[in-house]
Amino acid sequence: MAKEPTAGPLEGTVRVVGARPKVSRASRDAALADLSVTLTGGSGRAAVPLTIALSLNVPVSGRAQLTDDETNEVMSESTRSGSGYVFKDVLVTPPGVRARRFRITNIRGNASTLASPVGTPAQIVAFVAISGPFRIPLAGSQQNVAAVERA
Repeated sequence: MAKEPTAGPLEGTVRVVGARPKVSRASRDAALADLSVTLTGGSGRAAVPLTIALSLNVPVSGRAQLTDDETNEVMSESTRSGSGYVFKDVLVTPPGVRARRFRITNIRGNASTLASPVGTPAQIVAFVAISGPFRIPLAGSQQNVAAVERA
């Protein structure tokens, strides 16, 4: 008799969706790459409130959105906090042995604030963290989301 797979603790992976755009160093509202967050593991049928925070190495602009990658439903719009976006109290049912994917879209940043010397390539970097009623480790939590063109 085959043993059914069991779910481990809730954990996640972050990756860039598609190509990383090249943005102008003068851009104050540059569109950056979307991010995919995949959650696996966990147990239970009750949804738990999670806070997903995304910070950049440049100031953010606009409001990002968190969508369910399967249904394309917008689950949450961000609030801005410093150089980042925060999605508070996103209700997520732990997926168990399946995977649950979310996409963070409309990420925008002010590339003009990067302090690298003229002519030196620079990257806009995103840092993702998830907090909830328990620890959720994330692989790939730091991602380059755009290359800044040389001036």
